[in-house]
Amino acid sequence: VSGAGFTGVELVGDLMEWKDHLAKANKLDPAEFSLYLVEAAPQILGVVTEKEQQKAEKYMLKKGIQIIMAEFVSAKTS
Repeated sequence: VSGAGFTGVELVGDLMEWKDHLAKANKLDPAEFSLYLVEAAPQILGVVTEKEQQKAEKYMLKKGIQIIMAEFVSAKTS
């Protein structure tokens, strides 16, 4: 997911919650999927307090979401 504002964080959280169900419905192994949140800024959720940013980051990392900050998405490949 590109962008770690409210929408990006919510989307990656929804994907995290649905990953196993969606994989099973499509006869795929959920262990083969990784979720990434990519943000060009040096922090996620730039409009909230630093404490809230850290709490969200800690939760996502605990749930297995990879967070990449201070990097741009420049191309999509198949």
